Amino acid sequence: MMTPPLCRAFPCGLRKRCFPVLLTLGGTLALLGGCAGDEGVKSGGKLTPGDFTTGGNYVVVAVAPPTGDVQASTKPSQLLDVNRPGIAALPAGVDVIGPATASQGVGPTQGTPGAPVLSATALSRVGPAQFVDARVGDINGKPIFASQFFDVGTPTLEPLGTRLAASVEQIREKKMDVAQWRANASQEIALALRGLVQDELFRAEALASLTPQQRQGLFAFLQEVQENLRRESGGSREAARRRIEEEGLTAEEFLRRREELVLIQEQLRTKVSRRVNVTWRDINQAYNGRMYEKYNPPSQYLFRLIIINADDEAAKAQVETGLSDNTPFAELATLPLNGSRAANGGLQSPRAVPNDPKDAKFFPNPELDVAAHGLAPGQTSEPIKVGSQLVWIHFDSIKNEKVSVYDAQLEIFSEVSNERFNRERDKYYQRLLSHASVTSLIEMQQRLLAIAEERYLKAPPKNKS
Repeated sequence: MMTPPLCRAFPCGLRKRCFPVLLTLGGTLALLGGCAGDEGVKSGGKLTPGDFTTGGNYVVVAVAPPTGDVQASTKPSQLLDVNRPGIAALPAGVDVIGPATASQGVGPTQGTPGAPVLSATALSRVGPAQFVDARVGDINGKPIFASQFFDVGTPTLEPLGTRLAASVEQIREKKMDVAQWRANASQEIALALRGLVQDELFRAEALASLTPQQRQGLFAFLQEVQENLRRESGGSREAARRRIEEEGLTAEEFLRRREELVLIQEQLRTKVSRRVNVTWRDINQAYNGRMYEKYNPPSQYLFRLIIINADDEAAKAQVETGLSDNTPFAELATLPLNGSRAANGGLQSPRAVPNDPKDAKFFPNPELDVAAHGLAPGQTSEPIKVGSQLVWIHFDSIKNEKVSVYDAQLEIFSEVSNERFNRERDKYYQRLLSHASVTSLIEMQQRLLAIAEERYLKAPPKNKS
């Protein structure tokens, strides 16, 4: 058993216990080691509070404080180096005292156990309370903080803070009420919460299933990402760091987010995408089934009108002269004399014809409807008197927006694939969720909504410069 340095200064034999001692010099405290007998010591035993109470086997070495004005003294106090070799006796002014004397204080030093007493100045606030962060739940033991939703986001989700703050401005501008804000915020939080839980479950599952070779490949990939970022920033590490910080991330967070994104994508590829298969038969069935109306909308019949007062002979003559000179009807319909949408060349709203055009009703007035049915695209009717007005009808064109299955197949393939991918992803997510330890999503949503209200809804408006 090696004798501690203080035991060498105060020889007390080899079979001794060492305890803390207090050294004061000029009002300065220092904690050293002391020795005591081994009575009652058991091998492998533990210290108890009784070993440190008044009357215990320990000593306090005290140096009397210097006389005179301590505050005015410019020479700093020096601690006694009892470990210095050669010290066999205490220097002048050093006393060995017991615990009873030490509890009364040594010189100007008074020790009192318990919590420190702060002054009124120390307890005064320096500013209003500010929200920093809050833990809202756990996913398989991993804590989830509010900042992930409002400030940082996830590899697949943008942070909500900016959008929620902008919507609060709409409340102040009387464009939205508080109830609507809460409903919108609750919906956005619910979607973000589901996405975060889903990402974390996928990431953890992917990380647990990696082989040692795949882990090495992931490490190499992250190194390549870091090097590419530095090259894109002109080869400067500082420029790369500033570029990352512009996204509100540190370099470690940036790499961790890339790692998480790679793991999530790989897990979706191996566990979800491989289950999605879309054949030509699936495309054809979708085209002729639920997507038929989308790619085969009703034909649109377009008509233009010129309407004038029946007793305005000059206007009538001007229209008839223009028609006889083969002036385009759309041009004539822009004249100020036209009382029917002259700014749009007399163009009327499209008339949808889903089936046989003979069954369509183009105009509510029977005379105009009959005249419209007698026209072919590009033809103009004779003037029709309707009450005190004269009306010319021009059949402009038939707008047909039908798309064949061959032209629509890529779009149909993408839509059907996304639908099946989302369905398989949700099934996989529910399977992982059933075996995971996750704080109630409803509870986390309620906590996040309360934090959002405190952070954005109750926050004072920003001064606009």
